[in-house]
Amino acid sequence: MSRGAPGPLAGVRVLVARSPRQAASTVTLLAARGAIPVAFPLIDVEPVLEPSVLAVAADALASRSYDVVAFTSANGVGFFEEALGGLARPFGALLANVRIAAVGPATSVELERRGVRAAVVAERFVAEELAHAILALEPRPRRVLFPRALDGREALPEALRRAGVEVDVLPVYRTVEATRARRASLLETLAAVDAVLLTSASSARALASLLGVEAREVLSRLTLASIGPVTTEAALAAGLLISVTSSESTVAGLVAALERHLATAP
Repeated sequence: MSRGAPGPLAGVRVLVARSPRQAASTVTLLAARGAIPVAFPLIDVEPVLEPSVLAVAADALASRSYDVVAFTSANGVGFFEEALGGLARPFGALLANVRIAAVGPATSVELERRGVRAAVVAERFVAEELAHAILALEPRPRRVLFPRALDGREALPEALRRAGVEVDVLPVYRTVEATRARRASLLETLAAVDAVLLTSASSARALASLLGVEAREVLSRLTLASIGPVTTEAALAAGLLISVTSSESTVAGLVAALERHLATAP
């Protein structure tokens, strides 16, 4: 493509289904590639407050009882910091003497913004790869703290436990799907876009849930782009047809995958 020539995303109307907390960066990235982003949150995230459980985990961190703290999302980082702040426990100080594991660059950036550096980052940005990276640490961790979503996948704790590692799962936030009251607005929005970005399994399930039995018919003319195999698996299980799956489970990778797909599509 010559310098200044419009790319495959130029003028393409792309629905961004992310939570309001995370949509802005995706909108900016799409706009920079010439797309017309349309923000329509299908999910939102909110804190899960379990003060007594959180206090126990904070005390264990302070006493260096954990070998690793694992994060599989930027939301996990942000909500864990917020929760600790509610207990007047400093995020950076509590994590200063423990190894940190992160699932990918977005999560690592959120940690670095708070003065915390990840000791290990998964080569592929999925929980199974993070478990492998944690088990490869020397000395091998014996106890891991895992702040995550209430409805998060069990892949990471299950893989670590099978290897004999003690894992404490600490829910710090939960995902909330858009209500049926937004269905009419969603249908109107979908009629005016060309593609939909699905950046999580939760957003895929929310889309399918809101559209119900009409999902395939409504979405038949649209390009559905999934951020990775976990999201694609959830979308297919919910009855959605995915046009393109990013090989790199990041928003930048997803946008690039959509761009390549559109460049070669008839």
